[in-house]
Amino acid sequence: MAAQKPPTLVGGACHTDCGKNIHVDKNVFINIGCTIQDQGGVYIGDGALIGHHAMIATLNH
Repeated sequence: MAAQKPPTLVGGACHTDCGKNIHVDKNVFINIGCTIQDQGGVYIGDGALIGHHAMIATLNH
């Protein structure tokens, strides 16, 4: 029996620029109101916890 990937949870509405350049590993929690500017690519690793209204910016930031 293969091990199952733990859930990734999003606590509510989040906003992205593109949405296709975000890579999320296992067991991640993203809280409500998060903004991710992902044109340059965003990698969120195992077990990451992202607080409410956090902003993750790539390109030239």
